[in-house]
Amino acid sequence: MKMNTGIFGLVALTALLAAHVMADDGLRVELITSTRLNHREAGYYCKLAGGELAVPSSAEMQQKIVDAMQHLKVEHVTDRYQYFWLGLKEDVNNNLLNGQSYKNYHWTQPGEKTRREDCVGMQTGTKKWYDKMCPRPYWFVCSFPKGQSRRPVNIIIGKCFRPAGNDAETYATKDATDPVLCSAMCKKESKCQSFTYSARDNKCYLKSKKAILTKMALTISGNKADC
Repeated sequence: MKMNTGIFGLVALTALLAAHVMADDGLRVELITSTRLNHREAGYYCKLAGGELAVPSSAEMQQKIVDAMQHLKVEHVTDRYQYFWLGLKEDVNNNLLNGQSYKNYHWTQPGEKTRREDCVGMQTGTKKWYDKMCPRPYWFVCSFPKGQSRRPVNIIIGKCFRPAGNDAETYATKDATDPVLCSAMCKKESKCQSFTYSARDNKCYLKSKKAILTKMALTISGNKADC
């Protein structure tokens, strides 16, 4: 299957704005705020950058991430209540997959099992953990070994489509914060047969001819995800 390159948004991540702090166990954490990725993509990014998606497995590591958030400079007041992906996932019973005993959930969390919120993020306002749907795009926290700098990473985010007749034509462009909202917009309009969400500028492109979305695709540093 071919990837529709016309819908790709290029995001240069070689000069990220990041808040960072040295953790007591020798890990340095960085808050990546120049782009929002889903949980899988965030983990892939951190790995290629030379680290991993940060895992607060102790109160000390949790505090280091909190300290970094305290120094985070935001341009808009609403950014004070954003989510950062952590390197934590849950099973169907809301147990952490890595089996760690330390937890710092908000009192309302974990959420209901039926909602399929299997990935864990930390909110900038409460500094507590929340389980969220893994495909949602959020900022994220990477951790790196002591003395190791983050390697530059370039990323392209797009989608894989399976052709169905003629290529789809965009008939409307709307603001959207994530692919879920974009999908909801498409479902409300009988004319819309497919859509494209751009993470680069948070835009939803509604299309009038059929092109079937198969799954999200990701290209990082020349390594293209298979469609």
